[in-house]
Amino acid sequence: MTWQRRPLGEIAELQAGVGFPPALQGRLEGELALAKVGDISRAVRAGGLGFVSPLNHITRAEAEQLRARIFPPGSTVFAKIGEAIAQNFRLFTDREAALDNNAMGAIPRNGVEPRYLFRFLQTVDLYAYSSKTTVPSLRKSELERIVVPLPPIDEQRRIADILDKADAIRRKRKEAIALTDELLRSAFLEMFGDPTKNPKGWNVVPFRNVVRETQLGLVRAASLQGPERAFPYVRMNAIRASGRLDLGGVTRVDATAAEVEVHRLERGDFLFNTRNSKELVGKAAVFNEEGTYLFNNNILRVRFREGVESDFMNSYWQTNAAQRELDARKAGTTSVFAIYYKNLATVPVPVPPPDAQARYAALCASVRAMRRTQRSAEQFAEELFRTLVQRCFGRDGANEAAVC
Repeated sequence: MTWQRRPLGEIAELQAGVGFPPALQGRLEGELALAKVGDISRAVRAGGLGFVSPLNHITRAEAEQLRARIFPPGSTVFAKIGEAIAQNFRLFTDREAALDNNAMGAIPRNGVEPRYLFRFLQTVDLYAYSSKTTVPSLRKSELERIVVPLPPIDEQRRIADILDKADAIRRKRKEAIALTDELLRSAFLEMFGDPTKNPKGWNVVPFRNVVRETQLGLVRAASLQGPERAFPYVRMNAIRASGRLDLGGVTRVDATAAEVEVHRLERGDFLFNTRNSKELVGKAAVFNEEGTYLFNNNILRVRFREGVESDFMNSYWQTNAAQRELDARKAGTTSVFAIYYKNLATVPVPVPPPDAQARYAALCASVRAMRRTQRSAEQFAEELFRTLVQRCFGRDGANEAAVC
């Protein structure tokens, strides 16, 4: 079987989006979706195969008036300006759409399977092709020179089918983990009621009344962090907005015995992110790992009084009632916001009986065990997908990737 190596510009039409006046933005329905970078990112996080409720729509007449290219279903679209390029998100479109001027798309030409082109472009680090200026951007002429390994159309479809199936397995594993989050939310509301209404009449006290001790984390410059250091070091990016702790990207630091004594994490510690962007400050999670972990100074470690469970408090933290209280206590500048403990201490929190909290904590422990099994399955699915992609689009020249 003969494979060709063709410039991207020969097998696809690359086209940037156009600027849209504010007057044409904000319509939730219409003839054509108007996709911004945020729409692309949101859709990719949801799976990357089709838009998810685009927030802007226009008419065909408006698109023609603005000379906007209408991207057909089966296009691959992505960010072309700003740090969003570094996310390397690609969206496979499921409908006709126009793009704003911060995005770009690739429309496959005749003889090119759209899904094959999409899967190939997922392997390309577009950030490496961006201009090294204050605001990075992608140039059409640079992207058009990217070399694409191109088999006959039947082989393109076979490869796309294989990768689609592997990707479906990967997404189902992620969905299973997301369902455990929903399980806990439902169980929390069933056991304790909606905190906004407090239908069960739990005693409500200031947060400081349930706290035994607090400790800010250890200051370590980026230059003093690295894989060769002694202790894993939990930073604020490990705390997910969902309330889970993800230690997959944890770095390491050195520390004295005295620093370890003060800043060591214990199972059941409640971790609160004190400084971040306005959207992310106030994230929280519970530490439940073995080993000696230290934590960053943008995290406040909280240990509760007897009879108060960290798992209960963390689930309360994810409710609308708690989020409204936290929003009211955020203070900062354009890019950095903080919630100081003196303000955090006044957040009203419900305090159900200890036995009810303990039952909920036991459920959380069971769900964590379930997640560990699911996480192993997810990691296997991720590795399977990466292996198949590498075999199909290997970088060793004109290899005939029939091994896929």
